Amino acid sequence: MEPPIKPDESDCCNSGCSPCILDVYEDQLRKFRAAKCSSQTLANCLSLTSYSVFRLAATKGHTKDSRFFTFQYKAYTPIYVENQVSNCFTVLVKLYENGRASNLFKTLRVGTETLWRGPYGDFRINYEQKHMLFIAQGTGLAPFYNILIKMLNNEDCYCFLTLIFCCQEKNILLRDELYKLKDYWNFQCELFISGPNKHSFDKKYNEIVHFNRITVEDIQRFMESVKGSFKVLICGSQSFCDNIKNILLECNVAKENITVF
Repeated sequence: MEPPIKPDESDCCNSGCSPCILDVYEDQLRKFRAAKCSSQTLANCLSLTSYSVFRLAATKGHTKDSRFFTFQYKAYTPIYVENQVSNCFTVLVKLYENGRASNLFKTLRVGTETLWRGPYGDFRINYEQKHMLFIAQGTGLAPFYNILIKMLNNEDCYCFLTLIFCCQEKNILLRDELYKLKDYWNFQCELFISGPNKHSFDKKYNEIVHFNRITVEDIQRFMESVKGSFKVLICGSQSFCDNIKNILLECNVAKENITVF
């Protein structure tokens, strides 16, 4: 494990980011010192505190306002893509009309060199858990899809996995990919869709679809089905995460069983 490169003070944008790049550096420095003491090593082409160069290898449209972008360097996979070569990673990006990052992605062409650092967070899968509930909004689905793929492909995983995906009718990310996962005995996906006319919605065979926002009753229904302890993972906008967390707490879900990405 290489020592982290200290970022410039100017790298902090003073916008209250969580995590701040300066805090990430201090955290990585502590981990480096601990790893050094235990003689553990870890090699990865991505660094949390310094940038690495990745070339845009391919881009592909997904939904009306989102695209897949595949970058090439070394082995790393933020989004699982079947049969992808080991020196690439793919990200799913929602392209907002006037978004700063969106405008940048719109200008990228195959062959363009880009700078990346990250990813952030230290979530670890607990395969001893019996039930896990994933609640995602929009592109917050991306990290959960990775976790689900890893757990479902582990033959020693006996955890029941339930995904609640909140989205708009015309922007159901990874819908086909999620539909394929229904063949696993321990996976279930429920879509909570806002906006559509339920009579005109084109529902797939055995697809579970609700035409409302998540309520206390929906969480209570899940709790009655598992009849035991479970872990909850939430990923989405700040307001979405806060709202879902409040609903869970209202349902007497313990704080220590809730993880917000």
